[in-house]
Amino acid sequence: MIHPHHSRHAFTLIELILVVIVTGILMATGAQMIRPSHLHADAHFVWLKIAYAQSQGIGYDHRTFDGGEASAGSTIGCRTLDAAHLDETLRDGSVHYPLHATLSGDLAGKTLCFDRLGAPHIGDHSSAFDAPQSLTLTEGGETATLTVYPKSGFAKIMY
Repeated sequence: MIHPHHSRHAFTLIELILVVIVTGILMATGAQMIRPSHLHADAHFVWLKIAYAQSQGIGYDHRTFDGGEASAGSTIGCRTLDAAHLDETLRDGSVHYPLHATLSGDLAGKTLCFDRLGAPHIGDHSSAFDAPQSLTLTEGGETATLTVYPKSGFAKIMY
């Protein structure tokens, strides 16, 4: 009687070790690609705060009927661009969304206001700027620049 040729039904130890090593390398590179980046979230958070201030400013006229300023301390349509004022604080005093990035640039620490036409101003509703102003967010060696354009108040984020 002739015995049929036996075929392999299992993997060798070396094949299994190679598969584990290749899988480990792929997982390590994949983990580097999907690590959380707070920079994108921070940039969009600041952009939304600016857009919200602009929408408030468009809906509120800061002038009185005689052409004067309605209220000198009015913050409607304004947003101070520093970490302390941008943190989302809840009624109980806890911080809902803390910024992780550091802020620098033309607008850092300044109050950005918008008038009833949506035009941006620095500090109050009478000092418009003529050139684009930027706010740079830096976190973990990465930067994002948020630019606000004069007259229109259009803001964009560049990574």
